[in-house]
Amino acid sequence: MIKIIFKLFCLFSFICFSTNTFAASVAGDVREGNRLFEEKKIDEAIAKYSEAQEEAPDSEIVYYNLGAAHYKKGNYEEAIESFTRALITDDRDL
Repeated sequence: MIKIIFKLFCLFSFICFSTNTFAASVAGDVREGNRLFEEKKIDEAIAKYSEAQEEAPDSEIVYYNLGAAHYKKGNYEEAIESFTRALITDDRDL
């Protein structure tokens, strides 16, 4: 199961996401979550990504970042759920 999560994580690591498709507040929450993630403040990053998720419940980018944070925290079931939601998209470029 961890190998599957790792493969999903690697897959999305190579995909460049544009914040142009976000509303300004969602993009701000994701950027803040990314900053917190980089600072290893994973619980706070999860909270920020969750705020963004409430505003953009269909955003693959938000679900990917939330999955990465859950994975880093060791919450593997939540990570799988978030990565799975990130894969459900109408965007054929992903």
